[in-house]
Amino acid sequence: MKTLKIIFSLLLIAIGTLYSQSSTEPIKLRHTLQQQFIAKKYLLVSKRPEIKDTFQMDNVFTIVDKAWKAFVKDSLNSKTIGYSIEALNNLDAYSYQLMLMSFNNNAENNKELMFRLTKKYMLPSLTYDIQFIKNNPTLTNLKLIWRGSLNMIGYGNEYFTNSEDFKAFYKFYVDLKQLLISFNDSISGIKAYKEHLWFNIDYFNYETKSKYYYFNNQPDISFTYLITGLSTNKIGKSRAIMFSKPLIKYYLSAGDKDKSIAILNNLFFSTSSDDLPRDSLFTWYNLVDSINGKTLYKDALNKFTTDYFEVSDSHLIYLPTKWNLITDTTIQEKIRKASYILIDFWYTACSPCRSEVPQLNTFYSFMKDREDIVFITINADLFNTKEEWSYVNSVAKSLNIKFPIVYDNEKTKFINQFKINEYPTKFIIDKQGRIITKNDKSKITLETFYDFLKIKKNNR
Repeated sequence: MKTLKIIFSLLLIAIGTLYSQSSTEPIKLRHTLQQQFIAKKYLLVSKRPEIKDTFQMDNVFTIVDKAWKAFVKDSLNSKTIGYSIEALNNLDAYSYQLMLMSFNNNAENNKELMFRLTKKYMLPSLTYDIQFIKNNPTLTNLKLIWRGSLNMIGYGNEYFTNSEDFKAFYKFYVDLKQLLISFNDSISGIKAYKEHLWFNIDYFNYETKSKYYYFNNQPDISFTYLITGLSTNKIGKSRAIMFSKPLIKYYLSAGDKDKSIAILNNLFFSTSSDDLPRDSLFTWYNLVDSINGKTLYKDALNKFTTDYFEVSDSHLIYLPTKWNLITDTTIQEKIRKASYILIDFWYTACSPCRSEVPQLNTFYSFMKDREDIVFITINADLFNTKEEWSYVNSVAKSLNIKFPIVYDNEKTKFINQFKINEYPTKFIIDKQGRIITKNDKSKITLETFYDFLKIKKNNR
């Protein structure tokens, strides 16, 4: 499902262990412990549970939940770790996502599974953590919530499509904001970690508010949040496209053609043809205005620029003479000679990263014969799960990864050079190490890679 691919590209997964901890804080954060437990006990075995429907999902999640609680009881010392047993026992919201995406590689195509994942598991898990933190307000406990678990916000906006479900989701969203506000910024480490979380929360602000007012029968306020989010690039494009449809339909039924055209114009200039095919937009213009739709579309097309990439000279990336490749070591020379390098950052316990492997394999097969552009992935396990390259190589084989993998280490520290704090994250750089961005400064996605290939092919 393209929507979830974009969500995963924009959504945004980060590891809390990148942040410094005082001596009184846990040796490992809860979500790190849970990811390692799930990966080693279930993901790397020859036979693992397969989830095809909600009944199987409930069974698998029940088994893992019981196994985790037994592990906590028998193997973890809460005083050493720094969390109470009550906090440790609650499976992190991301852990549920990791399981579903790993036990079912096509889960994102099953709306029933994704809805149940969000409503029955991820939302209750985060709600529980919020209440626990309210009763035990420390920085250590605040780190029970991290940006990976906040994927739930994207899922909530995606799958809660009726007033009742969205009302419950919106309450969680407001409670989370209030929880962060309640913490005193003067306490060491609080301000930095709150900013770390606010990134994800703010990213969904316009979308969440737009849908909230729509479900509360205030379409004009909903319209304002949608247009503002699109024009300032502060709303997820894929879900903005989806949500625009009912809002356009509402205004057409209300006889307000101007607002429908305004939505279409903002979609035109805020999305690429990969986000929203132009023939689809052309159809929408004609549906909104059967007489002038063609003219309105041509006017928008004349203002649109196809090459929306620009080079940034403000920050250069150091390119090694020899890349620390795990797989496909034969492309060393090709990387050095290429005019552009397309890069994807990932690590083995990142569920969206694992889910994207088939799409990345397809992309690599599509472009691997290009001499001017090369695609590589940079693995960041060393700085997240502390796993060595041999472990990453074994995971790569189990996932049938066909594209080149570079293992980041203390010498290269690409995660610092690129300032990585979320996974997967994609970049385009040239042979001088300059970062190439979009004119609108939006995230680089897999769809962006395809767009870049087409534009550079036309410019050769």
